[in-house]
Amino acid sequence: MGTTSGSKALRQTLPQPDPALIAMLTALPDFPWPLAACRLREIPGGEINRCFRLEVAEQTLLLKWLSAQQRVPLDRAAQFALQQQLARHGMAAEPVYLSACQQIWLEQWCEVQTFADQDPDKLSLLATALGQIHGLTINTPALDLVAHWHCYLKHLPATEQQIFLPAIATCEAVWAQADKSVLCHHDLSFGHVLKAPAGVILDWEYAALSNRYFDLASCAAINQLSDADAQQLAANYASATGIRREDIQAGMEQMQPLVQLTNALWYAANRDKTG
Repeated sequence: MGTTSGSKALRQTLPQPDPALIAMLTALPDFPWPLAACRLREIPGGEINRCFRLEVAEQTLLLKWLSAQQRVPLDRAAQFALQQQLARHGMAAEPVYLSACQQIWLEQWCEVQTFADQDPDKLSLLATALGQIHGLTINTPALDLVAHWHCYLKHLPATEQQIFLPAIATCEAVWAQADKSVLCHHDLSFGHVLKAPAGVILDWEYAALSNRYFDLASCAAINQLSDADAQQLAANYASATGIRREDIQAGMEQMQPLVQLTNALWYAANRDKTG
């Protein structure tokens, strides 16, 4: 009796899930469990998508409620297949379900431990993680960065579109000549590199075959690295990969305008979502 009463009390204290999410899950013909058996608790954070802890049938899963209003055409099925491959390499949680509408995603729950922001080895950790990602042999589509730019552009007023067009033309020529043969994360913030489980990296949503120096420059921008820290990231990456530091720095400098353009377009296109 005590256990049952305690479970009821716990359920009553949990915030009620969004009715729109419940309606969506109810409408899915192949959702793995009856909703009456599921306990959902929202995890704070996320600018575009929403995440929930799902407890059901003596297991815990991460449920991602993916926005239907993405500003770029992300292929969730390709992302699911990519993460399955990454899970086999021990670098991502195992995905277990993707709805036909590609808005409900389930993966194995991981109790994660991040490194402290003040960790003196954080630049080395980022460089090592990037080197490991870039060294993987993965079957996945290549990043069509130019198409992403134009997708973002469509969501801007005509007058604002004109501001970006010269930079797009210049950067498009650079991207056309760039090597795009290695797996890249494209969103490797310091918080995505985990202390535990060791080797696991979070949030592969934008991963694709791409240019390693674009990924490095993106990493520097996402983590708001100073020029000195960006140079140290390049030095650490050189040590991790055996690529000459001078070549890495030159590649990052070449890709920096493309990263700046991508970030500016992303924020402009998502202003209504991020505030």
